[in-house]
Amino acid sequence: MRFTRRGDTLYATLLAWPEDRTATITSLGATAGLLKRPPAAVELLGHGPVAWRQTGLALHADLPPRPPTRAAHMLKITGASW
Repeated sequence: MRFTRRGDTLYATLLAWPEDRTATITSLGATAGLLKRPPAAVELLGHGPVAWRQTGLALHADLPPRPPTRAAHMLKITGASW
C-alpha cells in the first residue's frame, strides 16, 4: 500500500486486490495515533463509496467483488484530520 495526501484527503493505493475483498489499513487504526478524528467517508475510485469501519487496530474498507480497473486500486479517504 502506498499513500499520498492533498489537504484533508488521503489516497491509499492498493498494490494488489485483497482476496477477502477487505482493504485493511493498520496505520489508520484508532489507536495508531495518526488521526485526530476518524474519516467521514471512504470511496474506491472508479467505483464509488464503499462501506468501511474503523477499529482500534485498523481502518477496514469493504470492496466490491471485482476491481473497477486493471491498474492499481485507489481508496479516497476524506474528512479525517491528521
